[in-house]
Amino acid sequence: LRQRIRRLDTLARLGGDEFVLVMTQISGREDARALAEALLESLREPFVLPDGETITLGASIGVSLCPEDAGQPDQLIEFAERSARLSPGRQVELAELLRGITGKQGDAAVCELHSYAQWLTRGR
Repeated sequence: LRQRIRRLDTLARLGGDEFVLVMTQISGREDARALAEALLESLREPFVLPDGETITLGASIGVSLCPEDAGQPDQLIEFAERSARLSPGRQVELAELLRGITGKQGDAAVCELHSYAQWLTRGR
């Protein structure tokens, strides 16, 4: 996943097989969805285990935008989780959450969300 995201994005593990991706400088929902599709494609690439077995992963991705969908980190996560559950044709082998952040109401929400993601990466 880290190989597919931009340097300015923050990727954090929420727990289990759930991740959050905080992105800035996104022009809207379509850009966020395009990145989500690229992440899904990279996850679907066959992965060879040390014993030679080949596996593929599936994912469910939910997108939420700040401030359009919510303004607080916990609300953005909840919205993205709902979005992931409702997405048609989803695979649930790996729960993957994507949060797209636009920062249209200033950098405060973006900074707060980045701080939240960094807090998550430190193990809470």
